[in-house]
Amino acid sequence: MPPTSPAEDAFTDVVLVGSDTAYWCSGILIDERRVLTAAHCAAATRVGFGNDLASAAHVRIAQRFTHPSLDVAVLQLATVAKVRGHRRRNAADTIPPFGTIRIVGFGVRDRLRLTGFGTKRQLDLAVDGWGCTIARANATGCRMSEELLVRGGQGNDTCLGDSGGPVFEFIDGDWRLIGITSRGMRPRKVICGEGGIYVRLDRIHSWLDRAGT
Repeated sequence: MPPTSPAEDAFTDVVLVGSDTAYWCSGILIDERRVLTAAHCAAATRVGFGNDLASAAHVRIAQRFTHPSLDVAVLQLATVAKVRGHRRRNAADTIPPFGTIRIVGFGVRDRLRLTGFGTKRQLDLAVDGWGCTIARANATGCRMSEELLVRGGQGNDTCLGDSGGPVFEFIDGDWRLIGITSRGMRPRKVICGEGGIYVRLDRIHSWLDRAGT
């Protein structure tokens, strides 16, 4: 992700996800005791609150809950986190997104050398709907009814370490959580930069109401 930092919104609910020895993913606090991330990050034992690795305040994970079919997981924290959270889409909010979305995560800064992981950054991208058409589903493996596909280009994309991080849309004067980073598009010629696939929050709303509560 390009080296920009959150400005008007500090996104303090976006966290590092990893183990006692290293962090490797991103996530977002959805209430005072639960962090949402990607299922392939769920082996984590702790999360880190802060803007970078050096300032991270570590919180232990007590339990993990993975979705039965999608790349999402809930990490239940051992202690309460007193951090401002964002609104999120619910099951009734199925209208496709249009305009600008914002992706936030701790992923690598240099997509060629795969270095620079561990600093919170943001990226604004234009979208025109959910993006996962029949043709793109066949070509990339995205799920039409459950995932958002955002085409990349010129390095504009999530990358390694952004997995599990949030995707926001700007609604009613504030950022609302709309998705979670899952994976890059396939087939691909480079590791990052050709587009990403994100699990839609409106499709997991009911599951989120049950997981870890």
